[in-house]
Amino acid sequence: MVYGIADTTICPTGDLACDGSHFDIYNNGATVAGADGKIHIDLWRAATAANSSAGPAGRTGFSTYPGITSSTVWLSLAMVSGVKADNPLTLLYNESNAELYQSANATTNPTSGSGQFLADVVDGTFGPNLNTNGFSRFGTSAKADVFGQFTFAPNVPTCTPPNLTCFENRGNDPVIGNAELVPEPSSLALLGLSLLGLAGIARRRK
Repeated sequence: MVYGIADTTICPTGDLACDGSHFDIYNNGATVAGADGKIHIDLWRAATAANSSAGPAGRTGFSTYPGITSSTVWLSLAMVSGVKADNPLTLLYNESNAELYQSANATTNPTSGSGQFLADVVDGTFGPNLNTNGFSRFGTSAKADVFGQFTFAPNVPTCTPPNLTCFENRGNDPVIGNAELVPEPSSLALLGLSLLGLAGIARRRK
């Protein structure tokens, strides 16, 4: 489950990549409506498959969704700043402050595109294996535990035509972390996270 995303700025002044068909979205953690100022990714383990058929309306709280969040937390992450370097042309905004970056295509409805983020381990039974501070961050000497990149596209035919009763986007998202499988030697772990609805959530301020 991905939650807590708020748009900080879209196409900051001086961003030459924004040309009418493309726009850059910079996100940080939401601070309204019960949000805690962080962008979260929570993965849960259960004996049965997760059920998100209720769409966005199925959410019962800031971090709860029946059929998904009632099992054991396998990995809990919180995004951190530094995924993008500051663009010297955007004098009024420092891109290195963003916790999530999305490159969106305005020619599809809903939008399609890709994005990147850095995150730290917060909790979860698998969390200690990735809590290794293995990734550098722009704008700070602090390190992040994982790096994620994803693509998003209209969720067809499940959500056709696009509407607010279903998740409008689907994602494909590898997340890489330097896994230390205690007491085994460090190795590279490639985790496939199902960040269903990420772009749709990002477009709606929390």
